[in-house]
Amino acid sequence: MITIDIEKKMHLVATEFCSENDTMKNMLGNVQPQDVYAALIATNQYGENYLSRKNK
Repeated sequence: MITIDIEKKMHLVATEFCSENDTMKNMLGNVQPQDVYAALIATNQYGENYLSRKNK
């Protein structure tokens, strides 16, 4: 489960990834911070699910 603090940090990371100073602008399409955030959330959920099954 993601805490509010981690969620805020993920939003900051997603925004930073899409800044003009990052290479994300080289990706095909128009990648937006909400796209990166959604990918981070999905990856986190996948990892948590994997770990919960592995630790049983």
